[in-house]
Amino acid sequence: MIPNRIEVAVIGGGLAGILAAYFASKKVGKENVAIFSKAEGATALMAGTFDIFGYNPINGELLFSGEEGIRIAADFLPNHPYTIVGKRNGNDLGKPVAERTLSYLNSALSEFQKLTENILFGDINKNALMPTTLGTYTATAFYSPSMKKGVLDDLNDKKVFFVGIKGYGDFHPYYVAKCLEYNAKRYGISFTAEASIKVKVPNIDMTSNLDPFTISRALDDDLIFSEFIKTLEENLDLSGVSHIAFPPVLGFKKFRERYQELGDALGLEVFEIVSPPPTSAGLRILEILRKNTDIKTYRGDVYSFIARNGSIEELLINDYGNKYRVKVSKVILATGKFISDGIVQEGRKIRERIFELPVFDGNNWVREYWPLKLTEAKFFNRVMHRFMRIGVKVNQDMQPLNFENEVAYENLYAAGSVIGGYNYPYEKNGFGVALTTAYVAGNKI
Repeated sequence: MIPNRIEVAVIGGGLAGILAAYFASKKVGKENVAIFSKAEGATALMAGTFDIFGYNPINGELLFSGEEGIRIAADFLPNHPYTIVGKRNGNDLGKPVAERTLSYLNSALSEFQKLTENILFGDINKNALMPTTLGTYTATAFYSPSMKKGVLDDLNDKKVFFVGIKGYGDFHPYYVAKCLEYNAKRYGISFTAEASIKVKVPNIDMTSNLDPFTISRALDDDLIFSEFIKTLEENLDLSGVSHIAFPPVLGFKKFRERYQELGDALGLEVFEIVSPPPTSAGLRILEILRKNTDIKTYRGDVYSFIARNGSIEELLINDYGNKYRVKVSKVILATGKFISDGIVQEGRKIRERIFELPVFDGNNWVREYWPLKLTEAKFFNRVMHRFMRIGVKVNQDMQPLNFENEVAYENLYAAGSVIGGYNYPYEKNGFGVALTTAYVAGNKI
């Protein structure tokens, strides 16, 4: 049952929302914080990589480290969320903007590692190139343990066998193997895609449209996994092979053990390849985060609000036709951008959905939606598409602003991709911005 009153209400159950709720709970107590979520959240679909800053926001070139990207943003992008965070006042007032941002980020990252049982591998000071199921490579600072043997630098002069799953059409091992082998040469790395094959997972009879979640949960079963190992041993010629690669389906709850057990059984280094959604990789880690933060989550769509004297007093919530009013003291908005209706279009108007906040693109307010003005002539372009930078404008405390650049509601804060001024698919910094803004918003509570 949804309570009549909550001190801190967080709207959105993705990474930014969960973390903002956790940081706020450390200030006011878990019993005084609640998350309101209408759906699973985009974090559940994430690739299992945790980007700080992968590509230069000015020219799109690959960055050596996430730290490098933060420094570039601080120098050239005054309205980037990383830059805004770094302008905050505090005990470290004398430090440059980038140094303050990194200080907040490192503090938040340390907390995240504890919450996810030190699950991340990687380094904020060095991006790793990770293979993807599209046959390309992506730059990231951190990655899941099941992916650590697939870092491109470590594959030089190795022989890699690629394995797909029968019925799972989102991974074609031969295509991926040859594309990765070819594209690795761009980065001065030479490895051999020794062979590729699709194998059947025991007890799964589907021959098409098989999803990664079904495969992952099946491989959590010890008997099925044992039979899966036998299937690999009987069907794969692994002579001369050093590594074996799979899509991210090697277990759900037991994914940290499965790739190691498989490697021990086959005598090879085993790794999972980064995949676009849908994928099990994000949901695995999200479940660990939920368990260890232990913040009460209520199902329901926050569709409107009541405010008086510049402060939000009540949230209006619709839970599949059952409507509720919840009194609140503080609110953190973490609804995401387009995919979750955090930012919506109504006719020619574009705005934040719940509180009707105006949106901007990092430079200017966007009062009307004109597709040709918000996109470039080429879809894949080194110049960022303007529409992907759209979101609410915030001050240094993550409070959303109105058209007059004044605080819209004194008790409202924002975190994650609902904030404008950056393009996370292009810059590869979605995790870093979500983590940092959630840390600031939650602690400001």
